Amino acid sequence: MTSGYNVGESIYLEPDFNDLCGFTEAEVATVLDHLAQERGDDGAPAVWSSAAALGTMRTFYNGYRFSEDATASLYNPTLTLYFLKALQRHGEPPRRLLDENLAMDRGKLVYIADLPHGEALLVQALSGDATVTIPELARRFGVAEVLAATKDQPFMASLLYYFGILTLAGEGELGKLILKIPNLVARALYVERLRERWLPDAAERDSSSNSR
Repeated sequence: MTSGYNVGESIYLEPDFNDLCGFTEAEVATVLDHLAQERGDDGAPAVWSSAAALGTMRTFYNGYRFSEDATASLYNPTLTLYFLKALQRHGEPPRRLLDENLAMDRGKLVYIADLPHGEALLVQALSGDATVTIPELARRFGVAEVLAATKDQPFMASLLYYFGILTLAGEGELGKLILKIPNLVARALYVERLRERWLPDAAERDSSSNSR
């Protein structure tokens, strides 16, 4: 018994647990081969190959690392299962590669973009070498920290990392951490958010067109 929940141990960044919340490429490839075999056994012509499907998933769903010492990247489990279900049920990949279950990630980007210098961070993640460098990951995100902490770049970048919209990409000079957008699906969320901030909404566009 304790006076409060103050004895928990964080294993989030432990390399032994890097693949706890995602799928490895070997696991995804095995399931794709199994689905292709099932399709062949049913006598239905396949409109996809395991290699092509894996290539698509690697580009759009892979790229996550949850430990500073991990070397293997992981596939997003929500997106992976969404893709695999389409193959199993319909015999072809989904038309839309973004599962709407990730709509919540848009809200996270809205929060960051509305913070001072938050929009600049999103632009930095998208432009140039498409990386963000911080001294270290922030480790505390309690209510007090979120409400009162200085919302500087390390804080915001760390929050995006824990949200799963930035991921570890190695170390730079002096041991600084390099973060990047993990894949094209996550990148599309950034582009969508910035487009909404920079482009006028439909009503404003109509008004602008009518005034010309």
